[in-house]
Amino acid sequence: MTWRPWLLALCALGIALIVVNAVIDLTVSGSLGLSGTPTAVAFVDRLAVRPGGAAAESGIRTGDLLDRRRLSPAARFRLYYGARVGEPLALPVVRDGAERTVTVVTHRSAGEDWTGWLFYVGEVWIALCCALIAWRRSESAEARLLIFYLLGVFVVSQGFGDLNTPWPVVDHIGLLVKGLIFVPSFVFLALYAACYATPVSGARRALVALAIALTAIAAARGLVVRFELWNGSMSPFAPSLLVRADPLARLFEGGGILAVMLSLLAALAASRGAERARLLWALAAVLPPLIWIFIVLGAGERLPIAVFATISALWWFAMPAILSYSLLNRRLFDIGFVFNRAAVFTGVSVILLGAFVLVEWLLTDWLGTAGHATNVLLSGAVALALGLSIRFVHGRVDRVVDRVFFRKRHEDEDAIRTFTREAPYITDPDILVRRATETLNRHTNATSVDIVLRYDENDPAILRLRANPHALDLHGLETSLHGEVAFPMTARGQLLGVVVLGARRSGETYAPDETSAISELAASLGAALDVFATRNGKGTVEDLVVASIEALREELVSAVTALGLEIVAANEGLRDEIVLRSGSVAPT
Repeated sequence: MTWRPWLLALCALGIALIVVNAVIDLTVSGSLGLSGTPTAVAFVDRLAVRPGGAAAESGIRTGDLLDRRRLSPAARFRLYYGARVGEPLALPVVRDGAERTVTVVTHRSAGEDWTGWLFYVGEVWIALCCALIAWRRSESAEARLLIFYLLGVFVVSQGFGDLNTPWPVVDHIGLLVKGLIFVPSFVFLALYAACYATPVSGARRALVALAIALTAIAAARGLVVRFELWNGSMSPFAPSLLVRADPLARLFEGGGILAVMLSLLAALAASRGAERARLLWALAAVLPPLIWIFIVLGAGERLPIAVFATISALWWFAMPAILSYSLLNRRLFDIGFVFNRAAVFTGVSVILLGAFVLVEWLLTDWLGTAGHATNVLLSGAVALALGLSIRFVHGRVDRVVDRVFFRKRHEDEDAIRTFTREAPYITDPDILVRRATETLNRHTNATSVDIVLRYDENDPAILRLRANPHALDLHGLETSLHGEVAFPMTARGQLLGVVVLGARRSGETYAPDETSAISELAASLGAALDVFATRNGKGTVEDLVVASIEALREELVSAVTALGLEIVAANEGLRDEIVLRSGSVAPT
């Protein structure tokens, strides 16, 4: 299955929902200027009116009572969620023992404050980060799980929960969808932790199972709470985060999040090396907001809504910033390439614009007395000449920028490609493999370089390389190949071996141009080894290498044997000489 288009479509859906919500907030979201608190009488709330609001203008006073059983489900939902601008809402209120029906026409709200817009910017930013991960790592299981978590918790669920259509039942369905997406999405983070330090221990599997069970119960309880809002069992003036109004939902959701955090920390403790560094970068982005959500659930209604909104908005914005820094550090997004293109574009623009201005100035000074038609023709000729020279100027500037700012990177790439061209002319397979290993060690900064010629044909990574002979990210694959990226060595459609590179010592991932150069080197090695096998009449490259090793071993044995015989002969001659000398001086 190709995951990339589906993941990108999910990111696009999230961004579309965010844009729709932002437009709604700017155009149709209204405010009643009304709040309430439950009284000792069941289903009756005491109202509080904001001066100057729509409720105050309609005649409702602070202290009036509202029996929410007398409201329609749609009206109860509008009280909780907020009505649309100009939408009338009939409220049966009781004042001094007398009941009256007051129709409130919703005012235009003041609009989103800075925290609301920070939420929107953060959500779009998160969706863009997910799109980038999907574009570059869509075939990695851990990348997909991280995308599902980020979109589910911070983007898609929020988009469905903030709908404000002319039909309250549609908005309520959106709120139900939010509950079905938001809480279960935390499970993806527990499954993400299980991708590290494999095989996963029994204790870690138990934590993942506990997270799944608790979040499933919390999601079910959240649906009950939302139906209670619709049927009037819960006050429509409940906190904006509905789960804060229900201790049972808070208990199970908080327990599930705690199990998720413990599973992440257990994975971090069990991981090592580059895998540990990769997990640390992810935790720097996802763990602090997770801790904050856990605190919110623990505090419940004791946490002021203003404090909740402010800190949540800050984390909603800070998390994608940390995630973006992680992606740049891991070279998932090649910032060097962006700087390269920006520098080239700037250089070309400065040269062409400067040349045009200079030539125009010279022509103006030289042809000051010429006619208007002559000036227009010459200016057009200059513009045409500069336009035709763009390709030439671009090429020159591109080479200069590359040599000035990315010299080391291009030198490494050139060295790999140079060896790729030399490889077919090496006549000894042992020298070929040794020099290839040395070249990759020197010019890739990899922690390990392995050229694998014997492998299990049913290994998942080998099967993937045989079916799709391109560079393969080994993350998330249960394979005997130990490293970060595998490059197939192919010849005549057959997989003859694999070049496996470990993570880079700098912690960065391999850039696209580096991956391309290494892929060409691996293909050249495969073709060269295939030639050796054919030339020597061997059936496979493995047989050729084994035969070379056997020949080397026999040569060493012969050399050692010959050296031993020479030593024995020398010893025999020395002994005869000693005996001879001893006989010549013996007493008579």
